[in-house]
Amino acid sequence: MTYDGSYVRIFLNGMEVGNFAAPGKKILATNELLQIGSRGTGVENFNGKIDEVCILSVAKNYNVAGMLANEGATASLEYGSYPIANTIYLLSYQTLEGRKPDRTILRLNDSVNNPVICTYHNNESIYWTTPDHDYVIRNFSIEGNSANNQGVVNYYPMGVALPNTYNFTIKGVYVRDTRGYAGIITWPNHNAYQNPSITIKNYILYCLVTGTVRPEPPAGYGSGIYVTGFDQRNIIIGCNTCKNNQGTGIFLEDYQSYMDVVVNTCTDNGGNGIWLNLTRNTNVLHNVIENNAARGILVDGGAGSGGFTGTVSNIVSYNTVRTNSWEGIFHYDSGSGVYNSYCVFKNNTVEDNNNGQWQNVKGITLRDVRYVTLDTNISRDTRPTKWQYYGISTEGIADYNTITNNDLRQNKVGGLTYVGTNNTISGNKGAYDCTSTTVTTGSVYSGSHTDLHTDNGVYFTVKSNTSGTRTTDWYATTTIAENRSIVDKLTITYDGKYSISRTQYLYLWNYTTSAWEQIDSATVGTTDITRTWTTTDTALIQKYISSTGEIKVRVYASGGSTTFYCYGDYLTYAIEY
Repeated sequence: MTYDGSYVRIFLNGMEVGNFAAPGKKILATNELLQIGSRGTGVENFNGKIDEVCILSVAKNYNVAGMLANEGATASLEYGSYPIANTIYLLSYQTLEGRKPDRTILRLNDSVNNPVICTYHNNESIYWTTPDHDYVIRNFSIEGNSANNQGVVNYYPMGVALPNTYNFTIKGVYVRDTRGYAGIITWPNHNAYQNPSITIKNYILYCLVTGTVRPEPPAGYGSGIYVTGFDQRNIIIGCNTCKNNQGTGIFLEDYQSYMDVVVNTCTDNGGNGIWLNLTRNTNVLHNVIENNAARGILVDGGAGSGGFTGTVSNIVSYNTVRTNSWEGIFHYDSGSGVYNSYCVFKNNTVEDNNNGQWQNVKGITLRDVRYVTLDTNISRDTRPTKWQYYGISTEGIADYNTITNNDLRQNKVGGLTYVGTNNTISGNKGAYDCTSTTVTTGSVYSGSHTDLHTDNGVYFTVKSNTSGTRTTDWYATTTIAENRSIVDKLTITYDGKYSISRTQYLYLWNYTTSAWEQIDSATVGTTDITRTWTTTDTALIQKYISSTGEIKVRVYASGGSTTFYCYGDYLTYAIEY
């Protein structure tokens, strides 16, 4: 059916089958709900079947109507770009004959760059209760909202037992400046557990308060996408951009399971980037999480109840988690005690977290969880001023965890700090810069120990003595965070040059014999030469690392009566464990 301001036309299977004159009968611009399938208060319901609903900004001719009828949701059309309603209210009531539609399609525009806009002030923009058939909402814009409500809401009344077969898809929706729980929320607030199949796949999703970052509100408030209620399943949240939300970018809670959170971008939110609370068997894959005011990814086990055991068996992999104010990834039990997690965190890149306002913030933290796997992650701080204290930290009661093959180099304090028993730790890499230098023969000519942190041609320079045999002799010290008993490989790398060719000797301090032991010698001239020494002899490693984790490397050169200079460019202490 179409109406162009003069005629109402009826189409059947794309062909016009009737019309009548109705001049001046336009849809009024009011604050009332736009209802589909009902009138007034919702008690007068359409007696029949309404399927594949499209709301268009202009009346279409029979050619376009035919294409819509034949192609349904796949028709490619432009429908204009101006406000058409305050709220669209999708009714799910049965018709008078007890029949229900099998699918409702609300598609207001086929281009998210030029969408039809639905602006509301006091209610949700799209709202439906008691969903009993399949819904598709696509290519739609919601913005300019001022009330404390949501943009797109799927709400189930308390105690309603719903079928486990319905599906809904939200695709290509643009949501901006809502100020309630979330931009998109699915909220089954009832006692019967459900198994819907949900796809939320938005190309652009800007939700809630944009601009000023503020402290995180209570759980769920201000989220870009919020999935809550008991035991929703088979949910796909993919290809969304959740940015500048007052709270969390994507928030999932209350025993959700079998979900895929994939290829989303969550940046500049006032809370966490992604927050899983009491979720199970959920995949969080290939997301970019940056610049959030709290944690990048928060996985909260919570206090399991109702026969549930909390957050279990989630896979968090191949995510890029950078420059968040607190931890990059934080997995813990917010309830009392400890629980068995079985979550897997693998192949994530966690960099440059902690904005400097907080002390002792780590890249990845496990707290009061067991049976967690951390494998092949990169957790480091690449900034000149490092604020990410450790690559990985385990805290509280953290037993039976597996921490393997992680690259934990370049953190402020250390690679790994851990507690607990029966943990499997192997194949991890850590690297440390020196924290001080001491000159025993000669004098500091320029620079400091920090110039040894980067191989960049900026030197820590030592001038030889000026009488007798000319000599430069100095050593650099660091302290590792790991217990020396777990270190199974030690590598020393030094890069430098001299003002004239000299034989250079490198030494390590033996804490057992309290003496220097030579580990390398080479002729070094006026261009930088890199020398690397390594050992996997654990007995030797125990001698070169003190009980408190201290390591000392000495650089020595001597000869002739001509004053010379030693230029140290780079020194690193690398360990594997």
